[in-house]
Amino acid sequence: MRASANVLKMTVAPKLNDVLQSLPMNVPVNLFRRFDQLCIHFLWNGKRARIHLKKLQQRGDHGGLGIPNLLLYHYAFCLRHLAQWYLPPERALPWFTAEAHYCPDLPLAAYLSASLPPAAQDHPVLSCLRGVWRKTAKILNFDPFLNTLSHGLRPICSTSLRNHGLKP
Repeated sequence: MRASANVLKMTVAPKLNDVLQSLPMNVPVNLFRRFDQLCIHFLWNGKRARIHLKKLQQRGDHGGLGIPNLLLYHYAFCLRHLAQWYLPPERALPWFTAEAHYCPDLPLAAYLSASLPPAAQDHPVLSCLRGVWRKTAKILNFDPFLNTLSHGLRPICSTSLRNHGLKP
């Protein structure tokens, strides 16, 4: 089974991750469920699974085989895209201005917790990133709405929060 797990980790997952990281778009959850079903079928040679896939997706030192969880990879790729919203303007990527065009009133990061303007509600990238932000907040159990003390919507660990007596 370890050899099959390595095939999934080293051949299949990188190809799918390449597609997932190219553009942050809404991907139906059914696609990830189907991938998990195919993994189970491949790992157990079509027989009934004896160990739950969630256990196999854990790291080796936690008793798993490190089978990739594509849904979490997708969330990580989208969060990386969100992190780039915090870059200074001189380091911003070319697509940043295209996304900012749909939300001219506030910085893009403000729309994680504010309502989107009508022009941006159907924007596939902005709506996807906002949904992933909220799903990640639910998984990691934190408040998805940004703090008003964030002064310009810098990350939580910014020095401006320390000036208010808050520890990151």
